[in-house]
Formats: sequence, C-alpha cells, structure tokens
Amino acid sequence: MVLTRVCGTLSLQKLDVGERDTAASSVTSPIVAVQSIERIATADGRNNFTILFENNTQNLKILIENTGAPPTEPESVFEESDGVWVTSFLAQNLGSLLAIVFANEDAYHTMAFVLDNGGSDPKSQNVIIYPYLEVSPANEAVYNTSEDLEISVLARTYVQSNPNNSTYFVPQSELQTSFYQIKEEAGKWGLSKNEEILDRGSQKQTLNTSSHNVSGVFTLYQYAYGTGGSLAAFYWETMHVRVRPSTQSSTFPIVTVTKEIESLVSSGNSHTCSIGDTCIFRCRAFGENVTRMEINEILANGTQTAVPSAQRYPYQPPHTQHIYWLFEAQDDSGDANGITKFTCSAIDDTHGTRVTEEMEVQTTLTPYIVKDKSCVQIEDDQNNVGMKKVTFICTVRGRPLPTVYITGGDCVIFQSLDSEPLQVTSMGKVEALSYKVIIVDTNSLLESINTINAGRARAPFCKFSNLANFKKGQHVFDFQKL
Repeated sequence: MVLTRVCGTLSLQKLDVGERDTAASSVTSPIVAVQSIERIATADGRNNFTILFENNTQNLKILIENTGAPPTEPESVFEESDGVWVTSFLAQNLGSLLAIVFANEDAYHTMAFVLDNGGSDPKSQNVIIYPYLEVSPANEAVYNTSEDLEISVLARTYVQSNPNNSTYFVPQSELQTSFYQIKEEAGKWGLSKNEEILDRGSQKQTLNTSSHNVSGVFTLYQYAYGTGGSLAAFYWETMHVRVRPSTQSSTFPIVTVTKEIESLVSSGNSHTCSIGDTCIFRCRAFGENVTRMEINEILANGTQTAVPSAQRYPYQPPHTQHIYWLFEAQDDSGDANGITKFTCSAIDDTHGTRVTEEMEVQTTLTPYIVKDKSCVQIEDDQNNVGMKKVTFICTVRGRPLPTVYITGGDCVIFQSLDSEPLQVTSMGKVEALSYKVIIVDTNSLLESINTINAGRARAPFCKFSNLANFKKGQHVFDFQKL
C-alpha cells in the first residue's frame, strides 16, 4: 500500500478590501510578522540579507532555500529588542530567487518569503502584505467514526499600512489544499461544498468521515502576491493537520515517496544535468512511522551502493522525512546513454513496509564540433598510381552524441562523398570521430582545391543535428594549408 495525494481548492468569500478586521483570532497566530527586508551585495559576489521580524512562536526554526542549492540555516538570529528579532545570512547568486522559511518547532506551521536574489544593487523594502492562515483544529483533528469532521479555515491577507504601521486583514479568495492518505482509500471521500460561510472570510469545511474513514495529513497553502516592494516576489503560508479516527493511535503507517531533481547552475529539464554542473536530488517520504531512509546509486552491473552525501533537511514536519544529495555530472557519468540511476527507499520497520522510488538523471553535453580534430588528410593511394586517398574527419562531442553528416560541396570530384558510407569511431562516452574516404585523380584534386581556395566553389563540410535538444552545427573543411 502507498499513499496518494488529493489536491483541491477551497473557495472563500470575497469581501470589500475596504472592510477591515482588526480582531485577532484565538485559534492560531502568525509565526512571524516581517517588518523589513534588506539586501546588500558583498565584494565576493554574494548577497547579504537582513530581515527584521516579530517572533510569535516558541523555538522558531529558519531555513534558507536558494534556487538549486542545499538548504542552510542563517548565520545569525537574535532578539534586537522586546519581541523584535533580526536574522541575517549570505546567499550565493546561484539563482534569481531564494526562499526564507520560518517554522514553529514541529514545522506544522510554516511561512515562506520568496526573495529577489539577483543583481548587485542594494535594495530594501518594508513588508506591507502577506498571507494569514488559521485552521481549527490545529495540528491534529481526531473524529468519531460515526460523525463528520468539521475543519474551520480562515484565510486572509495581512496588510501593514504606512506610515503609521497600522494593520488590518483582507479576505483571500482561494486556498490550495492537499491530502495524503492510503491509496486504497482514495476516491472514497471528498470535501463537501461550503456548508457555512462565516463572518470576515472564515469558512467551515466538512469531511465525510461518517461515511468513509480517512487517515492522513491535510495540508493547506495560502499565497499572497505583490508586496509593494522590489525584494519579495510572493509569500506563502502552510499548515498541516493530521486527520485520524479516535480508534487509531496515529494517522497512517504506510509511506509514499516523492522526488525531484534540480540543476544548481541552470533551469530547465529536471531530468538532465549538464557535464560540469552540480544537480541536487530531493526525496521526501510521507508517513509517521518511517524508521529510516536509504539512498543508493544503481551501478552499471545492477548492484547498488549507498550515497554517502545524502543528508536530511535541518527540520521537517513529523509526518515527513526530507533527504537531499548532490550529483556532479562528469564525462563518464552514467551508462552508455548517460543515465545515472538512484533509488530512494522509505522503511517502516514497525509495519514491515518499504516503499522505493527510482530516480534517474541523464548527463548531457551540448553538442559541438571539435575544430582542431576535424580536418582533411590527403595521401597517395598505394594501389593506384596518380590517385590520391582523401579522408574527411569530423570530430564531435556531446551527450547524447549527435548524428554527423559529411557533404561534398560544389566540386564534382567531392560529390561522391554524399553516397559514401559514414564510419564512426568512439573516443569515449562524449566524443566520436566520424569520417569518409574517397579515391580521386591527383590533377582533378589539385584543380578543385585551387577553385575552392579562390572562393569560386563551396568546400566540403560536415554538420550534425541533435533531435534531443534541436542543436545544429557545421564545420567547413579547410584546404588552405594543403
């Protein structure tokens, strides 16, 4: 058995932006209230971020996730004055965006700020808008099997107005949700339609647990875009609620595994990694009884070896385990097709369960013609007096290796190249030498070379095409030095 993820959208009541609500709810409170963000470029090409915030939770956890980089914790977190905290950290310019994530101690409640990490100009902004999310019951919802489960949701946008820094809330129109549960139970339940729209954007949702018992983790995401400044692209807040019947001591013993791959250098196809780049693999297991996780590389002979660089995220919700490891793409990485395979396994020793996902990445190299290894060789034909043996050599590099063509150009003497078979010699996993050989009359050869060198005819050339990445290349053979 594995888990499945059910996604949906809860529609919330829209209210006039001018209608303000300054009343605070007693259910939950925001983890942090960020006041200002500052970015200053350093001499070594990095960015130094300083964030001023109010801390509203015990044992606050902070994580920095740069685009394509391993997660890190900030270098400095301290209380500057009563209730006002400062965190600062250095960020490499690996990507244009990075996220700073605030979480309470058990990471059931997180808030993330996606920041601009590009450019070298100092920037700062006062935060004036971000999401605010409340859920009741918080953290865990336990229900009697004969009853439906009600979950109250409040999704609003927190607004800080300048210059007096007064605050108010604006209701949001949508709330994204996910639910992780045992696959065999998928489709047996659903969120009902809004049964009751409450005051100030609140909403009550009912899970049909009286008809179908459900067990899993209910995750709610609340987004806010546009902050009135240039440093923060958007914010989101996440809350996790464990859902289980009163007859069950934990939510779900079975685990499922999700996976993703990302280049630390470039964006694009998440299943490829260019030679010379470093890619990061991420694997996450869902399930409260995950005893351990194993990351292995599948070798060419089919055996598996442990990946020693695999590390856990600094913190994560109790129902997840999040692992990451780095992969450096090299010329000889992977099998003949450049494929490197890994397995990510989550093990539940208590219930004797193991769930494994296979992950693979293709090592790629943008194809090109190696010009100093592509040339024309002329020698006497040992079997025919007055004839020359002409070899056209075209060397290409790439993963996957492209298809090469050698074409004769304008001179009649070379046009037989078009019908000659192409011969290929492998020079390794990323390089191949392609060539064609023709036998021609010496005088005709010299006449054709003079015509080409005088610019009156096109010389023979080689070219390639690669359907995998739509790259093309061409090299004209040089007769000037012959």
